[in-house]
Parts: sequence; C-alpha cells; structure tokens
Amino acid sequence: MDTLDLETLLANLMALTIGCGVLYIYTARWRRERAMRKLAYELDCNYKQKDPSLLDQYAKFFTLQVGHGPKVNNLLTRQEGEGTICIFDLTYIAHERIQNMRKGHVRLKTVIVLSHPRMTMPHFYIRPETAIDKVRENFGGAFHAFQQFKEGINALTGQRLKELNDHVNRDPSIQQWLNSDEIELLHDRPFSDAHWIKGHDRDAIINFLRAPITRCIAAEEDLIWEGLQTTFLVSGTKNQISHKDIPHYVKVAREFMNQVLADSKPDQGSL
Repeated sequence: MDTLDLETLLANLMALTIGCGVLYIYTARWRRERAMRKLAYELDCNYKQKDPSLLDQYAKFFTLQVGHGPKVNNLLTRQEGEGTICIFDLTYIAHERIQNMRKGHVRLKTVIVLSHPRMTMPHFYIRPETAIDKVRENFGGAFHAFQQFKEGINALTGQRLKELNDHVNRDPSIQQWLNSDEIELLHDRPFSDAHWIKGHDRDAIINFLRAPITRCIAAEEDLIWEGLQTTFLVSGTKNQISHKDIPHYVKVAREFMNQVLADSKPDQGSL
C-alpha cells in the first residue's frame, strides 16, 4: 500500500511539473507584455502593443528582413530632444529544411532604434564573426562555385534544390550586398577579425569605423549593429533581450549615438 501511494505521489508530482511547464510557456507572451508595459513606465516611454507600420518605416534595414511573417510587438517610444528612441520585440518564423521536410520555428528578437537628424552614417551591418564566416573566408572560391551550381540547376529545371535552406525574399541589392566580400579594416585588425562587416560603400564604412566608434561596438559582445544615415539599430544575436537588461543596452546605444554625433560635427577649421 505504501509503495502504491509513493508511485501515485510521484506520478502526480510529474503531472504537476509538466502542467506548470506548459502553463509557463503559454503565458510567456502575457508575461512579456506585462514586463514591457512596466518598463515603458520606468523609462518614461509611450507603449503600444502592436505597430505593423514600423516594418515599412525601417524597410531598408537588413536587421528586419529576416524570416517570414515578421510582426512588431511591445513598442516603446520616447522623444529625447532632437532624437527619438524606439524599442520593440520582433517575432518571425524561420524555416529550416531537415532532409526533405520543411519546418518553421518561431524566433524572437528585441530591437533598439535610435534616430537623430544630426547623425551621419553610411549603411553598415556589423555582428560578431562566427565559425561559418571563417570557413567562408578560407573557402570563398568553393562557396562561389557552389552558388553558381545552384543557379545553373534553377535555370535548367526552374526549381531550387530541395535539400537546401530557403532564402528569405530580399531586395536584390541586399542579396548582392550579402554575397559580396566582407569589409576588412586594415587599420584595426583585432576588431575586423572579431566582427563580420558588410555595407554598400566600402570606403565610407572604413572611414566611419575609426577607434572611438569601434570601441563602442567592441565593448559589448553578442550585439548586432546596423546604421543608415540618421538611424541605427541594435539587436541581440540570440533571442529576446530580457526586460531587465534593456535599460543597459539603451545606455550603450546612447553612448554610441553621442560618439557618432561628435564625429558628425563639421570641422570648424574648414569653415
């Protein structure tokens, strides 16, 4: 009898644990919304649960051109003098191929956007370099030949290779940009070796990424940086940024903006 009671107790505890786990997962969205509303109050920001127009507003940024069906949630906005700050969660579906099966997984990302009319930046995209990037550098010719082989198959059959991951439908200029060579900073090899740098105007990016700017970027690991003209985006390389850590990354973004503003000031001696 004692043995039966013990087995029943263990079964009930296991069922309770599983139930709590399922409940925790299904209430994640509600808990995140509640935490972001509280954060909006603490940061003196306006809160909006959803805003589909934001994707159109920042359509030129590669950071937001990921996955399928992207949606903006938990939007926090604040006017700071001439500048604006925007914080939001991005939800999208990433498709992966396992043999001949295509599976979709929901991905979550937090994005921090700062804009200021006096900032001047070329279009750049910087993230920590990965092992795959190193392989691409060492075997760039093989990657290029394989890409040509894929295009040849597509031209002959009208179909993509089923075993390969599907590319997101991106603007052709962005796709060409991603397939181009990585930008290297000969004046800052440690930074260049640790980061994957892309952009449209190579010379402008090299001139922009000088010591004060690269120090701001290198000070924080696991962040993706993208800038264009008067706006830049900061996001994590992994999932959502915890609401507890967002104030820290907002501070990091402000420091970067101040440095860009300092570098964007006109040379007084040339007037």
